[in-house]
Amino acid sequence: KMAQSPSEDKKRTLQAYLEDALSWFRDNNVGPQHILNPHILKGFTKAFLSFLVPTILLTRKVTFQNVRRAVALGVFVGGVRASDHILSVLKTNKAEDQTELEKFVKKYSLGISAFVSALVGITIDGEIQHSVTVTIWAMIRALRTISPSIPHAEVFIMCLSASQILSTWLSARQELPATYRKFLDIHGGMNLKQQNALLGHVDTCSVIHPGKSCAEFPFTFFPPSFKRSLKVYLPIFLLQFVFSKSKNPKFFIANVLRSSLFLSWYCTSAWLSLCGLNQLRQKTGLLGGQSRLQFFCHTWIAGLATLIERKGRSVELASYCATYAAETVFNYCEQRKWVSVSPSLNSLILATSVGMALHAYDQQPQMLIKWLFKLSH
Repeated sequence: KMAQSPSEDKKRTLQAYLEDALSWFRDNNVGPQHILNPHILKGFTKAFLSFLVPTILLTRKVTFQNVRRAVALGVFVGGVRASDHILSVLKTNKAEDQTELEKFVKKYSLGISAFVSALVGITIDGEIQHSVTVTIWAMIRALRTISPSIPHAEVFIMCLSASQILSTWLSARQELPATYRKFLDIHGGMNLKQQNALLGHVDTCSVIHPGKSCAEFPFTFFPPSFKRSLKVYLPIFLLQFVFSKSKNPKFFIANVLRSSLFLSWYCTSAWLSLCGLNQLRQKTGLLGGQSRLQFFCHTWIAGLATLIERKGRSVELASYCATYAAETVFNYCEQRKWVSVSPSLNSLILATSVGMALHAYDQQPQMLIKWLFKLSH
């Protein structure tokens, strides 16, 4: 008998793997009806519309990239739902006598399916692998799943993030993402001329609240700041209210008011911290232009506003703000050529982080898990 060539051996090996895979699907009664299931299609639709509809309302236009990203998100959620659905079928068909491999797959199936589905979604999107913001956001959520529980850690993170974000905004605006910089410009309530004046002006208070005392400033700044905050949180919580099963009006109103109070006091206390810095400089005689380090050392006070929020919300806020704080550090290093963006590495980190986060699904927002993914666990 003639020896098989390496290419023929490879074909036979691949064929054997395919036959084993098909046999596995047949033995577990997994067929097309489990892949093209309404449960999975609903997940795709929810993810698709959840991204595309708000984007259209905000930008008032439909772009190819937005549709493409909506499809990518739909495929990701649909893929996770498909894996979870197939796993639930296997549980009913094989309730005992499981091998070690089957136990491993079932234990880490959500993480593995999220990793694979994320890679597929990233490929479909075509641009998200260049986004440092998304990658850092996913990394922070993944790290939360393995970090120890520390009392009031979210408040400490918010204070540290406030120092980094606000000091960057006031002294090195170009290191912030354009969209987030615009958000700070709106809610900061100060024009660019005032911000620039803070770096070189001796009397900071005359820039922040000209013609008013430090004691009068909160009463004139806070009300319009609260109105601006309402415009942010009212649509967010209204959307949650529409999709929630309880439809609790008191809970909805309380969330809107509490979060609006948080954001408006965050902004107010940030400016008051600079008033305190100015008073300290005048008393000690340390006059002259203010530095980024001085802003950093005082604006942490704004992070204490997190105590206004409920526990679950404060943790999410800490993750959100830590994302932008970390990105400013990355941008600082990138401008000095110390680091650079690698799309391939970004894709791997993003997919791995998403897999880790979804593996610990019980630590994620339950509305996201129950409504978007609707896991059977």
